[in-house]
Amino acid sequence: MDVLRRFLRQSGYKLCHVMNITDVDDRIIQNSAREQLTVRQYTEKYEKAFREDSDIVSIEHPEFLVRATDYIQEMAEFIAALAKKGFAYRTEDGSYYFRIAKFPAYASFQKRILPGSRMGRVWIPTGTKKKGRATSPCGRRLSPGKPSGRRRLGPGGQGGTSSVL
Repeated sequence: MDVLRRFLRQSGYKLCHVMNITDVDDRIIQNSAREQLTVRQYTEKYEKAFREDSDIVSIEHPEFLVRATDYIQEMAEFIAALAKKGFAYRTEDGSYYFRIAKFPAYASFQKRILPGSRMGRVWIPTGTKKKGRATSPCGRRLSPGKPSGRRRLGPGGQGGTSSVL
């Protein structure tokens, strides 16, 4: 990303690079609970180490660094909108999956257009009742007993984000 940033800036483009810090998943929640820290307190040390390491190797910082935990509600609302339009569906365990077949450009978006690649080949948790192979997780229910807060999608409902130029 740093090489692309430098190339675009040198080519005269003004950048607005937003980098996501995925600061919530089952492992982070478990580890923060074990250490009796909030998720924010637990992940701050790793974010600080990431920034320090970036500085050591002279990687430019993005204009904005955002934490997934600051946008849980917005992600839940986005997933709900996808489900309402038929682009996603909810499984029995409360997870949501994106219907890849409903969005033909998905393969190129995910850079999965290499010869021999299979669209929709993603990791699916054991026991999940997803509908068909050509789906991708877009919001997963947190494990039972884990803090989830109240969200429009019900328990869990976390989703993913990506970096954007």
